[in-house]
Amino acid sequence: MKSAAKPSWPIRNGAADATFSMYDIKKSNLLVQVTQETQATADQTSKGIELSTNFKLTKDWTVSANGAYTDSVYTAFTDPSTGSSYSDVQPANIPRWTGNLWTSVRHVAGLPLEIGGGVRYIGNRPGNTANTLILEHYALFNGYLAYELKPGVLLTGRVNNLFNKEYAQWADIYYPTELMLGQPRYWELGLYVKL
Repeated sequence: MKSAAKPSWPIRNGAADATFSMYDIKKSNLLVQVTQETQATADQTSKGIELSTNFKLTKDWTVSANGAYTDSVYTAFTDPSTGSSYSDVQPANIPRWTGNLWTSVRHVAGLPLEIGGGVRYIGNRPGNTANTLILEHYALFNGYLAYELKPGVLLTGRVNNLFNKEYAQWADIYYPTELMLGQPRYWELGLYVKL
């Protein structure tokens, strides 16, 4: 396995940091499920880059972002149940592109209130080993607020999948027409007490 990464570095007196990574990973003799009863061995490579950053626009306003590209393929893989070769195909359910953007503001209106939200992006990815089924990309928006009732007591509220996006989260390689759909919009309310 080969990989390379560059550590974080501070920018503008600690107001920001960034991390850039490059990787080249090679795996051999991986067990891959080809039917519910049968496994095969495969070789796989994953090459990619990732960039992450956090920075403060003001004392109370923070923005975080990251994006990654991964080129993952089987380099040697034959299905023993069919004799089909799947070399140079992308493994199922692995997107090439992913990304996140998140922001939060503290002390809103001078109150012990924090409000934040963001978006998570998942790119197209195959839903089966042969790469004949492609699951479409999607973006999910989430939001939250947190209010400190008193020191050590925090009331929080969250909404996930704010726009109630319908999306395929995962596909079963044995039954490619049966997809696992992602969760619709849902709300959470929490009370956290520090003991």
